Amino acid sequence: MNMVATIDGKTVSGERGDDVLDLGSSFDHLLLQRLEQTVDGVMVGSRTLLVSPKSWEPRCRVRVAVGAKGGFDADWPFFRQTGLWAAPRGAMATTNGPARVEFDNLGHLMGILRQDYAVERLLVLGGSELN
Repeated sequence: MNMVATIDGKTVSGERGDDVLDLGSSFDHLLLQRLEQTVDGVMVGSRTLLVSPKSWEPRCRVRVAVGAKGGFDADWPFFRQTGLWAAPRGAMATTNGPARVEFDNLGHLMGILRQDYAVERLLVLGGSELN
């Protein structure tokens, strides 16, 4: 897991849902890019993805957004190649968008990622609820 926090321990700098670009230094962002290149997959909470730059395209093979609410566009760079939207079973809206995966619990999701997508090294990036 990789996550930034303010010196006083906050994981958001404004209100929940605000842009996340102000968290971390340029060195932190460079380190994150390097970490992305060393893993098979990146997992991020759906709310964090929604407030991240729409151009974000992690340099790894599998990308997973986790959350019950979608609102994603399958054309976002995050969902190119193998981009997935994962949600608890029964919570997923039936909308067009990226490939979808339903899971019973996070252990079940990890098993799906390992068995069906050959993810052995996963980088979890938050947000705070997912972590």
